[in-house]
Amino acid sequence: MKELYHYTSFKTLFKMIKSDGIEWLARYYKYFSQTDYAWIRDDARPIIEEMCVANNWKFDPDFEMYRPYLISFCRCENSDYMWERFGENHEGIIIAINEDVLRKEATLLSKIPALLVLCEYISKKWNKILLIDSINKIAKAIDLCPDDDKLLFASVGLMQGCLNEEQEVRYVTIEQKIADYILDNNGDIKKIPFEPKVYERYIHFPKEMLSRIIIGRDNTSQDYEDVKNYIVSCGYSPDIVSIQY
Repeated sequence: MKELYHYTSFKTLFKMIKSDGIEWLARYYKYFSQTDYAWIRDDARPIIEEMCVANNWKFDPDFEMYRPYLISFCRCENSDYMWERFGENHEGIIIAINEDVLRKEATLLSKIPALLVLCEYISKKWNKILLIDSINKIAKAIDLCPDDDKLLFASVGLMQGCLNEEQEVRYVTIEQKIADYILDNNGDIKKIPFEPKVYERYIHFPKEMLSRIIIGRDNTSQDYEDVKNYIVSCGYSPDIVSIQY
């Protein structure tokens, strides 16, 4: 079984794991990673537009209508870097999930379309050729995605910097595009700059997606017991969902 990993805190674990499944918090991209969002908007977007024209892909010049929500996973099971940055410096936990189950949930046929996107890390000294190559890699990996949406999903997987240790995989949902228009004082139609009212949303996943819980090395045996008792109280069998300490 292939797994993906999410480094987090005990507090988050107890909020997420429920008796009927997993409630995972997805964040609006602009606030999930402001640096990458601004970079795509200001620097990478003109090159992306060229690619769309060349490939006959749809391109929407209105960036305010671009509203992806993200959940972050990684492929690295035991990374000191990830423990220190996201796992409370080995005092948190790792939630290991079944990647096959997640991929069944990440479908464009769902009520809110979603896909898994493997991130491409680009040097801050990037150039046009490197950027095009990275976008093509992402677009190829999500070949089931309709052409009209490839820009949206591919661009979410672009990251600046050499943080390959993260090996990040993003679960991406993109809302339907909604615009607000008003009549100005001259009677002309004017579009209102859009900002979503909800910057975070919970997405429900089935219980069978939970594979393991890995407890950080600087926790105690009591922490282990607390997690085990909570998981059992939610109806998860220790024989199926292992807890490692």
